[in-house]
Amino acid sequence: MVLSPLMKSFLKFEGKSTFTSLETILFVREVIEVNPEHRATIFTSICQSFAEIRSHLVIRVALWIIGEYA
Repeated sequence: MVLSPLMKSFLKFEGKSTFTSLETILFVREVIEVNPEHRATIFTSICQSFAEIRSHLVIRVALWIIGEYA
């Protein structure tokens, strides 16, 4: 599956600006919506990356994803 390594790369939030991190998590939210067969893998990656998120805006979207797809 090509999507999994790509998502792991996207979900590295350290060193990214707030805007870049926000755009990343919004993109990930769209990928989850369009590709339901990959939700479990992406969901797990988000949960593993959660401690790296520093922006409250990104945390808000990540929590929404967790709440929506848990």
